[in-house]
Amino acid sequence: MSATNHTTNYNLPIYIATDKPKYLTDFNNAMQTIDSAIKGVADSIPGNVTEIQEELTQTTKTANTAKSTADTAKSTAESAKSTANTAKSTAESAKSTANTAKSTADTANETATQNENVLASFFEGFTNWQNWTPEE
Repeated sequence: MSATNHTTNYNLPIYIATDKPKYLTDFNNAMQTIDSAIKGVADSIPGNVTEIQEELTQTTKTANTAKSTADTAKSTAESAKSTANTAKSTAESAKSTANTAKSTADTANETATQNENVLASFFEGFTNWQNWTPEE
């Protein structure tokens, strides 16, 4: 009597106490099945290794491209930050210049008003003094 039970994947014999194995058929067939399965795995390894190496190479290229893109983005962002800082500094300088110009204009306006008041008090009593011109 052959094996009562068999393995799920390769149908190898699993014996129980009452089985009477036939070594020339049962055992040899099991060894042949094991040998063929191992050989199939061994033969597929070089192909798998090659595929894995190709995938690794492609993944490395993709990672390097991503790093390069990230480095470029970082550099662009740093440049944009520098440009923004320069623009801010220029705007602050322009604001300061505008404030100085306003202060100068305010001072000139105050001086003109004072001069007008002095002239008005000098020519008080004269009519149409604003159109007055000195005689030649």
